[in-house]
Parts: sequence; C-alpha cells; structure tokens
Amino acid sequence: MTRKEFLFVIWKKVFRPILFLGVIYFSIDFLYKLYIDGGEAISTLIIGVFFLLLLLPHLLDLQFFH
Repeated sequence: MTRKEFLFVIWKKVFRPILFLGVIYFSIDFLYKLYIDGGEAISTLIIGVFFLLLLLPHLLDLQFFH
C-alpha cells in the first residue's frame, strides 16, 4: 500500500466521519439555539429542520455504508 492509498483510507474511514458528525452536531446545535431564541427566525428553523430530516438518511447512507 502506498502512502497515497493509506492517506485515502484514513481520510475515508476516520477523518470524513468525524467531520460529518461535527457538521451534523453544529447544525443541530444551531437549530436548537434558534428554537430557544424564538422570534423572527422561526421560518429558518422550520426550513432547517425540514432539510435536515430530508437529507439525513441519504447522507448517513452515503457516509457510513459505502
């Protein structure tokens, strides 16, 4: 295995899932803070939750099962 192949495997199996989970965590945290603050940002909250729920199964399938 060459260094390039090794780095690709490490990227695919370690760093990409950590990055993906970090993005999901901060997205959910952002939407939660919008919910707590309330006010005029409620439309952003609704749209964000809708897209998160719509895309989450697809992204999880792409990320962890291939």
